[in-house]
Amino acid sequence: MSRVDTVFERLLSFGVTDAVGLPDSVTAPLMAHFDRHPATRWVAVTREGEAFALAAGLWVGGRTPIVVIQNT
Repeated sequence: MSRVDTVFERLLSFGVTDAVGLPDSVTAPLMAHFDRHPATRWVAVTREGEAFALAAGLWVGGRTPIVVIQNT
């Protein structure tokens, strides 16, 4: 099992349903897991400020999102 698999499985164990953020080369493999898994979603945004607002809306709607910050 790769590190990405381990991190993804751990996030699922915490009940995370959505990942919101700016895609980058470092987080792309993790975001691909969110995109492929039937119970989770990857939501790409254009600005990190937008990610927090979107995640807040998901949380109010009963989901459990995380915000992924771009790694530069």
